[in-house]
Amino acid sequence: MRRQLIAVALVLVGLAGCAGAPATGSSPSGDVATPGTAVFSIKQYYERRAREQNGMCTQMIFEDALSVEPVEDAGEDHVLRVSYAYSAGSGNTNRIFGCNGFGTRDFTLTEDGGTWRVLAMSDPLT
Repeated sequence: MRRQLIAVALVLVGLAGCAGAPATGSSPSGDVATPGTAVFSIKQYYERRAREQNGMCTQMIFEDALSVEPVEDAGEDHVLRVSYAYSAGSGNTNRIFGCNGFGTRDFTLTEDGGTWRVLAMSDPLT
C-alpha cells in the first residue's frame, strides 16, 4: 500500500511540474482534467466544497496542483498533502477582494473501482 501511495504521489508531482497547463480540455492521463485520476477527483471535490481566505472566497476553481506529498497510508485510505493554485469562480461575489492565490490542504482518498474518490479535505494549512 505504501508503494502505491508513493507511486500516486510521484505521478502527481510529475504532473504538477507541467504548471501552466489548462484545467480544462484534453489533457494527458493524470492531469486535472482527466476523469478517474486522483488530481481530477481532488479538483472536483475542492470546487464543490472549498472556501478560501477565512470563508470570504467561495465558488473556487482549482487551477493546478503545484506539489503533492504522501502524508499517511491508513489501509485503503491515502492522505495526500496538495499545494495548489486557486482562483475565484465566475459566480463569486467577492472577486474584487482578490480571491486568487495558493493554498495547501490534506486530501483523504480511496481507490474505488479503478478511480480515485476523495473522502475528506482539510481546512487550509498554514
